[in-house]
Amino acid sequence: MSFERGPSALIRRLPTLDAAESWSLDPSADCWKTGAVRTVRTEKVLSLWVGSNACGRVPVPVGSSVREGG
Repeated sequence: MSFERGPSALIRRLPTLDAAESWSLDPSADCWKTGAVRTVRTEKVLSLWVGSNACGRVPVPVGSSVREGG
């Protein structure tokens, strides 16, 4: 990198810590860290449905849909 535009241009491009998080210095890793983040995954539930009853040579129209379960 060159300082053709001055050192202030370099400083503006440095990464910053997100102010929405609470940061603490981890001396063992020599870096900043946040608390653990917990994510929640929902179970996908497959439901089958029958459109109408079969008659003669026409098969039963069956469909499916997926919804988020708890």
